[in-house]
Amino acid sequence: MGSTTVYHSTELAGPFDPAKAFEDRREADRAYHGSDPYGGSFAHCPSLVLKPDLLFVNRAVAEAWLEENTRKRGPAVAVRYLPQGPDPDTKDKELRDEVRALFRDTAALGPSLVARARSAKARTRRCRACGSGIATAHIKEAACPVCGDAGFIETKADRARREAIHATFRDARIRLDDYRRDRDAKRLAEARPEECPWLIGATVAC
Repeated sequence: MGSTTVYHSTELAGPFDPAKAFEDRREADRAYHGSDPYGGSFAHCPSLVLKPDLLFVNRAVAEAWLEENTRKRGPAVAVRYLPQGPDPDTKDKELRDEVRALFRDTAALGPSLVARARSAKARTRRCRACGSGIATAHIKEAACPVCGDAGFIETKADRARREAIHATFRDARIRLDDYRRDRDAKRLAEARPEECPWLIGATVAC
């Protein structure tokens, strides 16, 4: 049989006692699943371990930590996380939109080169790296199908454009990551853990 990680949050009810929240959820799961040890629920969790010193910037990060740090048929673990803020993060959206647009630009480079190569008058295209002659009608990707050379159908101008777009994409990705790291660090520093909801997680048999 396999395993899965299940979660229970106190966010909707408020950051109350996680031990009571766990007991209530475990009893509800026992009533629903009965004695089935593979029900994929909290029913057979032996106990709960609290981690009051851990505070995560959002629920997704907390879930990822719980998935990595709970074991099958082991105790459930409870950690705190920051609830979603009420206001949209316009700066994050601007940076994400920029990264997505640049990603689309990089993804479109190959298909545009292939389309240009296939529409050429010449019936074959010779690879500068390995010397193979490839029928233009059979060109399906930017790399040479024989040796894999990435510059098979690129001109110097194409290569310069590709490198410029990739560099701009990397820079945008770094700016987004830096912004999120600084923003999250500030949110965690200003947080009041006692007001944050708990997330209880357990890896269970299913």
